[in-house]
Amino acid sequence: MALVRQLVERACVGGGERLVLFAKRIDVLDLLQGMLETAHSRQRRRLVAAQRPWGGLWGGGGQAEAWLQQARALAGAVDSCMEDFGWRLDRAGAEGEVLRLEGATSSAERARLIKAFNHPNGRAKARLFASVFLLSTRAGSVGINLVSATRLVLMDVDWNPVHNEQAVSRIWRYGQTRPCFIYRLLHKATLEERIYDRTLAKEELFARAKQAWVTRWRAPRRRV
Repeated sequence: MALVRQLVERACVGGGERLVLFAKRIDVLDLLQGMLETAHSRQRRRLVAAQRPWGGLWGGGGQAEAWLQQARALAGAVDSCMEDFGWRLDRAGAEGEVLRLEGATSSAERARLIKAFNHPNGRAKARLFASVFLLSTRAGSVGINLVSATRLVLMDVDWNPVHNEQAVSRIWRYGQTRPCFIYRLLHKATLEERIYDRTLAKEELFARAKQAWVTRWRAPRRRV
């Protein structure tokens, strides 16, 4: 989760990029959602604390007023960045800047979220802007174009390597004009690592079978 938080802060908030997070399990999406909402509420509390009239506690002294001005300016700048990013979840039609798509998402809502995420001007015309998109691997790995994103994180590994490749192809596809960065998270010495090794073996087996078929198809045939 620390890596995801760094990606969000540096790439989305600091770099203006858009991030896609794929997870096979719904509880992982819930965990990511909770992390984002916790960070948002924590930032809000800091902002409210900085905007309180603390100057009266020191009798209106110059140092206190200067400190209060700096604190408010810093909180305002950070809050502006947080407002640009959001930290809110858009799941049932409310405006927010962290979108979520899963199997229970309706077709109309699915189309609206994708359009909002890919829209270059965000709020101006689509009434919604997103820097982070949370997706279920099975529900969002096929039939979606997310070329507005440049970074993608695979939170877990699927037994079927096709789902993993399809998830990567949501941002690394025709129409993408910028470099893409793919992050695959694995827990070493666990079942996840074994699943990943199996997917690599399946991909290698498929590549060999495909190459053998192409070689046979291209081989010259003798006339009888």
